Amino acid sequence: MWVNALRSKEYKQTKHSLRTTSDTYCCLGVLCDLYAKDSGNNLWQENSPYTNYTFDDHAGTLPECVVKWAEINNTGTYSFQGIETSLTVKNDQGFTFEQIAKLIEEHF
Repeated sequence: MWVNALRSKEYKQTKHSLRTTSDTYCCLGVLCDLYAKDSGNNLWQENSPYTNYTFDDHAGTLPECVVKWAEINNTGTYSFQGIETSLTVKNDQGFTFEQIAKLIEEHF
């Protein structure tokens, strides 16, 4: 579901925030949005005076409800060739949603 959403072009990408008020998302924000749609538990809240939203009071990491639902840690941490990194880092480094979708397929 997550990989398909990242590839769908439905979501526009942002960095350093789960979701912005201009309706752009990081890869983890997409996962939060999928949780909200699947569970009917919409926890998005505008985080004034900033230009972003929080999800269950989280601005850059996954809240526990999404962690449990998706069975993933709160930043999407994984190990590649002995080096630990995360989907959050890759998103903020400029990896596209397509590239992140491939990482999810390979490591999760």
